[in-house]
Amino acid sequence: MPDLPLTPAVGMAALFYLALVRTLRWRRFDAIHRKYDAHLKSRSLTPEEAQEVVHLTAFYDMPLLLNYAVAFALFKTYAIVS
Repeated sequence: MPDLPLTPAVGMAALFYLALVRTLRWRRFDAIHRKYDAHLKSRSLTPEEAQEVVHLTAFYDMPLLLNYAVAFALFKTYAIVS
């Protein structure tokens, strides 16, 4: 049996992964908008609900960036004498 290159299989796996990630991300986006859409349109979003939206965004969409921001803030606060 001849050895086939893995390039098509790796490419298909990468495309499947990207499609899955996009689908799951938009599902979460739609769920957040369904939950808070009435409040946003009527401008009656409470601070607790706004904090929940920020929490969901920070911890699901950009957890690595949030981690770097906290680490840099702590480094600047405790390690740099000014």
